[in-house]
This record gives sequence, structure tokens and C-alpha cells, in this order.
Amino acid sequence: MKQTKKITYTAVATAIAVIGLAVSAFIPIFLISTLIAALCFFIAFQCGIPHGLMSIAATLIVTFFITGGLVVVSTSFIFAAMLAAPYSILAHFIKRLDYSKRKSALIRSGIIIIFFNIIFAVIVFALGQFIAEFLFGIDLEQVLELLWGIATGYIILAVLGTILMIFYDYTVILAARILNKHLRFWQEQKSVDRNKDVYEE
Repeated sequence: MKQTKKITYTAVATAIAVIGLAVSAFIPIFLISTLIAALCFFIAFQCGIPHGLMSIAATLIVTFFITGGLVVVSTSFIFAAMLAAPYSILAHFIKRLDYSKRKSALIRSGIIIIFFNIIFAVIVFALGQFIAEFLFGIDLEQVLELLWGIATGYIILAVLGTILMIFYDYTVILAARILNKHLRFWQEQKSVDRNKDVYEE
């Protein structure tokens, strides 16, 4: 891919991510905006790791300032920073794994499950209290207690979140493939062995 094309794709992906997060700061569509951000970051990473990192940084910084700072510290912004950004980096490095084959699907699912539960634990134990009080005005323990106790509540949320994360990952890859048919940012090349798919930048 030519450098000018890489820059163009990175800039457009960043702009779309910014728009999605900016809109979600005022409209409660954080799941959709987080999904869009992850897809945009993933596309930028296909142009190169520096492009992906710059896209993440530019998206978060620009969104923060154009929405007035405090307004943007919302659920969508936090999920974009703590979930979509690290996920897009991970997705770039495991892009050779997909859900078309049982073995690669199991490996990819396992990686995604481990990734999500690490992120989820960080959010709950490190930032959960701050997020619950600042964004929702309630204590995190109250939320978990409503789900039949702290331990049970954590497990329920972790399981539901894990299922959602697998669907999230599948949706990003599917959307990337559909867009790639027109944009050609993600070169797909089949190996001699038809049982394996090899993806190259």
C-alpha cells in the first residue's frame, strides 16, 4: 500500500472515530460508537503500527477537546480508551486468526476471552469505583449487590461481557472484510494449503 493511501485511510478512520465518539458523548450509543472506534483503529493499524497508534492518540485527544473536556469523560470515551484502543492493537497481531476454521476460531476466542477478562478486572477493581460514582452517581458495590452479591455479580457481568466481546470481535472482523472489498486496506492471500488463510499487510 502506498504511503499516501496509508495516510488517507488513517486520517479518514480517525475522523470517523472522532465523530462517533463526539456524537455518543451526547447520545447514549456507547456500544455502537465503541464498535466504530475499534473498527477505525483496526483499519489504521493495517496501514502500519505507527499509523494505528497515531490514530488512537489523535482520536482521544481531539474528541476530548472538541466536546469540552468534562463532557467527553463519558461511558463511550472510557470504553474507547480502555477497550477499543487495546483491542484494536490485539486484533492487529492476531489478524491471521479468524472464525472460518474451528482451530483458529478456538484460539482467537481464547485470546479474546483472556483479554476481555483482564480489561474487565482492571475496570472493576482499579477504576470501577471512580466510574460508578462519577458517571452514574452510585457505588459500584451497590450495582454488584443488586446482581445477587459482589462475587456472583462480578461473575455474571464477566460472563455476559465475555459473550458480548466475542460478538464484538466477530462483528469488527466481519465489517473489516466487507469494507476491504472496496477499500483494499487489508490484503488477503490464500496459501497453497487451502485449509489455512494467510493475511498480509
